[in-house]
Amino acid sequence: QYGAKRGQIIAINAHTEQFSAEPVVFSAWWNESLPDKGDLRNYLFKEGINDIGSWKDHYNHACEEAELKGESAKIISITSSITSRKHGITYWFYGKDKESQ
Repeated sequence: QYGAKRGQIIAINAHTEQFSAEPVVFSAWWNESLPDKGDLRNYLFKEGINDIGSWKDHYNHACEEAELKGESAKIISITSSITSRKHGITYWFYGKDKESQ
């Protein structure tokens, strides 16, 4: 089976196109030489905001969410971009075992 496994993801980024209102692509980078800790299904989740708040507000919101997740989840990546409507988008990706949800 190919692709990233738990424990191998290094970063996830959101990308938007010039005339798109929403991100059209999420790209991920991983290192297959890192230990394989299992399948990402039922483990990898994302949340986000899409608004006209400042980048500082987006950053602070993502940091607060990461802090709220605490030890119940592992923050894997936080990424931001801008839409054609000049909205900032920020997503945070985290890993969480289904049993601990």
